[in-house]
Amino acid sequence: LGAMLKPLGRFKLIGSFRDLGFWRSRAANLKMRISYPFFDGFIANSLAVRDHFVAVDGLCPEKIAVVYNGLPPPTPVSNPGSDLPPLVGIVSNFNREVKRVDDFIRAAALVRKQVPEATFMIVGGGILTAGYDYRQAELAALAQALGLGDSIRFTGNVPDPDELIRRFSIGVITSVTEGFCNAIVEYMAQGVPVVATATGGNPEQIVEGETGFLTPVGDSGQLAQRI
Repeated sequence: LGAMLKPLGRFKLIGSFRDLGFWRSRAANLKMRISYPFFDGFIANSLAVRDHFVAVDGLCPEKIAVVYNGLPPPTPVSNPGSDLPPLVGIVSNFNREVKRVDDFIRAAALVRKQVPEATFMIVGGGILTAGYDYRQAELAALAQALGLGDSIRFTGNVPDPDELIRRFSIGVITSVTEGFCNAIVEYMAQGVPVVATATGGNPEQIVEGETGFLTPVGDSGQLAQRI
């Protein structure tokens, strides 16, 4: 709509790329490419996102500024203590299959075999149908089938996950695609080390072996080893 109005007014039109376009259909691609000449510039939330649209859509890299996602510094809180069982957590949206939360559960089952005292938490949920989260039910069934029992907890949707993230020993991201992952920012803001898939802007956030580890997408075995 902004591109359609651009010829009628004297204003700057800035576009924003927030992901790698996993949701885009052929029709959406066509509409966007037709509209690009009307934009004065673009913002991308990672170098990976910028480079993707330069390569895929032929945009000029000089017209795309990279502005990383951020959040206000959290209020310092006392550490819950190292005497608690290790807690491995993930914050995710179940509605997007690209998040691959099932990979987290498969990795959890492998970790549990080597670290029996480990516990796991999945923060997030899917669309409620008549008050029932079918996607969470599917994931919970997978967890039980893999023998995780009471060692794994599903919290459902949480408006502010910071209090739960503070309890994490490790924060995990299993997505097949990311622009600049907000959950990683939230983990790091709480001082939580991260194990994440090497996709999109994730390698721009994680210093390998220093602030976390990167693993291949879909490799639950290596994900478990890094955890």
